[in-house]
Amino acid sequence: MVTLYSETTNQHFEHPCNQLRDREPFDFDGRGIFGNFESEDQLVIYLVIDLETEIIKDCKWQIIGMKTAIAGVSVLSEMVKGMVLSKSLEMSVYHLIKQLGGFPDDQIQVIANIIKTLKLAINNFYEENGLEHKTSDDFALRICKCMDVSDQQIEAAVKNGAHTFEKVQTITKCSTGCGTCAEKVQALITSYL
Repeated sequence: MVTLYSETTNQHFEHPCNQLRDREPFDFDGRGIFGNFESEDQLVIYLVIDLETEIIKDCKWQIIGMKTAIAGVSVLSEMVKGMVLSKSLEMSVYHLIKQLGGFPDDQIQVIANIIKTLKLAINNFYEENGLEHKTSDDFALRICKCMDVSDQQIEAAVKNGAHTFEKVQTITKCSTGCGTCAEKVQALITSYL
């Protein structure tokens, strides 16, 4: 049987870790929400954080729709436990995909949305604890390491009329170095069209 997903991804999809069940009580210190309930497509990440050390003690999540995100957020919830917030903010699409053992290029935006939701939860913790100066509005995810091109730059290029790989490459200079990001760039272009 041919599969698009790694053994790790399949395992976390079939047996997700740290999923918060409906009506299960859970006290959290930070919450990130991506999507909206009305469209039946929402991801919520809840964090329990030690205020003194800023270490994530627990991570739970809920999903409505977004079935392809289940494995990714399950793995992420395991990865961040015991991690200092500053280190969690450095988490990237690349880190999560590597931990998953790969992920289909045409679904890379799902992983980007999981990372963004984690960062929203961390910001929420900072805001709720009077630490607004630590919040970040930089949710850009670096897609092309050689040329330091983010998903937001690629999205902006597509929204401004660059509907082909070549046009996005000309505008952003992505994938003009080593070229290993080409498939990811193409997948993002397709998702933004």
